Amino acid sequence: DDGRVWVTKNDGGTWEELSKHFPGLPPNAYVSEIEPSPHDSMTVFVTFDNHRVGDFNPYVYLSTDYGKSFRSIAGTLPTGGPDFVHVIRQDLTNPDLLFVGTDVGVYVSFNKGQTWQRFMSGLPTVPVNDLKIHPRDRELIAATHGRSIWIVDINALEQMTPATVAAGDFLFQPTTGYQYGDMAFEGQS
Repeated sequence: DDGRVWVTKNDGGTWEELSKHFPGLPPNAYVSEIEPSPHDSMTVFVTFDNHRVGDFNPYVYLSTDYGKSFRSIAGTLPTGGPDFVHVIRQDLTNPDLLFVGTDVGVYVSFNKGQTWQRFMSGLPTVPVNDLKIHPRDRELIAATHGRSIWIVDINALEQMTPATVAAGDFLFQPTTGYQYGDMAFEGQS
């Protein structure tokens, strides 16, 4: 809501405010997303939106110590337009793979936020308000404001590691394919 972030480690018994642990964050920036890591209980990602006061910069932070310290991972996200961030998601199988939804599209990082690049080249310039990674189908689902729902297979991206990139040639494990057919009818086979 108003830029204050709190953490509890005992199911709500006590709470600690973390709001002063975000370097470079303007006061009263709106918390747009808190993403606990599915890989490590000590890791959390937090995004902020400050566009209501004319600040369209992306604010994306990572903590790996229960919020004792945060560092910005917005480094190579674009600035200069409506680039504020609505949502961040960490991939369910590859902890280095991150996605952010901004007011102009989706960006992907293969190195846990060190660098970012535009993702889904067919997606129009549109606000992406939420992202979901389907746990079974390995697809990224983007909820947009104005272009409905966009779905993309991220199976190969989940397998991207420094080793696969360095290999030059690499065969990715494909997703399971299914063949559907009609049941036999009146003696047909």
